[in-house]
Amino acid sequence: MKHLSKGSRLIVFVITLSIVTGCAISGGKVPRTKLTAPVEDQAKPTLFYSIYSWEWGEISKEEFLEELRKSQYFKNITNDSLDQADIEMYVTLNKGPNSIPEGMGYFSGMAAGMIPEWGTDDYILEVRVKNKIGLEKEYKLEDSVTVVIWLPLFVFTPFTWNTDKNVRRNMYRNIIQQMYEDGFMGEI
Repeated sequence: MKHLSKGSRLIVFVITLSIVTGCAISGGKVPRTKLTAPVEDQAKPTLFYSIYSWEWGEISKEEFLEELRKSQYFKNITNDSLDQADIEMYVTLNKGPNSIPEGMGYFSGMAAGMIPEWGTDDYILEVRVKNKIGLEKEYKLEDSVTVVIWLPLFVFTPFTWNTDKNVRRNMYRNIIQQMYEDGFMGEI
């Protein structure tokens, strides 16, 4: 590093630090997926959904519905009329216990953030789907996000702020992709 200017060395140090010690790291258990738009002449089914969410709350329910809408695989998405739906979807959204080691937060707080603390949030998505012609399947996806809280990493927080949200949205897209591959969006 003798040939680099002080500014260049600082940039290299910041980039290296951000790569090695990011504030939120995805567990990577669910492969990344990007949904492709459905075929134009394909008949789109109507979808009835029921979401049970323990601890994730309304924000995550809206994230799930947004991914369903963005997929463009469904003519109508409702939680009102089960009788008119081609597909029934029952979703359970759970967040496992945060695994921050006992006492880590206390020691980190006492040391003004100079002692790092970390925790892993486990996300569990269970979906039961059935359609009018008798096709029925249960899906279960699990992923996690590890969050590191440490005063020197505070500057990287804006770059990793949406990691939890991105992990959950990827899980939703994976379920929709699996439903498509299993024939739920086919002819009803």
